[in-house]
Parts: sequence; C-alpha cells; structure tokens
Amino acid sequence: MFYLIYKITNIINNKVYIGCHKTNNINDGYMGSGVYIRNAIAKHGIENFSKEILFFYDNSTDMLNKEAELVNQQFLETNTYNLNLGGTGSFEYINSQKLNNKVNQCSLAGKASAAKGGGFKGKTHSEKTKKILSETLTGRPAYFAGKTHSEETKRKMRQSHIGKGTGEKNSQFGSCWVTNGIENKKINKDNLNAFIESGYKLGRIVKRKCQL
Repeated sequence: MFYLIYKITNIINNKVYIGCHKTNNINDGYMGSGVYIRNAIAKHGIENFSKEILFFYDNSTDMLNKEAELVNQQFLETNTYNLNLGGTGSFEYINSQKLNNKVNQCSLAGKASAAKGGGFKGKTHSEKTKKILSETLTGRPAYFAGKTHSEETKRKMRQSHIGKGTGEKNSQFGSCWVTNGIENKKINKDNLNAFIESGYKLGRIVKRKCQL
C-alpha cells in the first residue's frame, strides 16, 4: 500500500492542488476529490493538468502530517484549488459531510416552517407568479386588472352578441318547466295543454336545503 502526497497543476494558469492519496497503484489516475479541482478539470479538460508525486510514505500518519505541513493557512491564501487545511483526511469525505449537513439543515428548516403552518410566511410572490395567479383566479389576463372597456369597445361587444342566445339559438327554445307541486318536468311547449289538463301548471318548485 502506498501513502502519497501529490500536486496537480493547471498548466493554463499555474493554479495548484495538493492532496494525499492511499492506493495500491501509484498510476491509478487519481486526480483529487476537492470540489474546486474537480470543477476545474471538468472546465479546462484533464489534458491541461499535470500531476507529480511529492512524497511516498508507508503509513497514513506520516502522510497526513506532511499534508498538514504543506497545506496550511498561508498556502490556502495562494493560487490554489485547496479549500481546507491539510492533515484531516480525504477531502471527498469532508465535502460530502458539508453537503449532508446542508441538506439536513434545509430539511430541518422546512419541517420547522411547516410546523408553524407558514411555509410562505413573510415572503411575496414574484410579478410573474402574481400574473399567473391573477389569470387563474379571474379567468382573464392580469394585464386587464383595474382597466375598463372603452365605449366603442362596449358597443362592438353588444353588437357581436345581438341574436345570440335568442330564438332557435337558445338551448331552451321550444321547451318549458311545469310542476304538479311535487315534481318538476321540462317539456316541449307543444305538449303544454296536455300537462295543464292533467293537473300541472307552468313553473317549477325550487327545493332549498335546510340551513342548520
């Protein structure tokens, strides 16, 4: 087993990353687990990075001690991809722990907000959301809110509705309601006399629900 201290250099901007790595194969192609170095490799391409082994050890203690010596606060203030002080172990573990902590914090915050019954408390809708809500609730575009039709527009609207819903265009044309005091029936007007003779009269009874 090899315990390594390595350095990765971006040959475009000379920015470096120093890390430690435990492996059985020193040529395993490992290029670090830090967030910044992985993002940089994805951005610039691995062909623009070089790697060199700085130190070999036969145990993790010596490896971590050397990393702590190299990756100190002064080093973090230089042109580096390192985010944390060295000597604490795998950066992959550190970064995953940070991510898990953030997820847990968000989850707890969401639960606390829900428990108070106000996930939206203290917040406001964006203008886009307000527009969508307005159109949903009123059935007409939000841009018309607070406006009125001009007299000319009203006249054209009245003209367009003339004849609509009247005569044969009315769905109720040729029919009427009759009742015998117990039940209502919708009949053809041609049969009205027959129903009147059998005890029905025009109109219908509207049953209302009892209000408790």
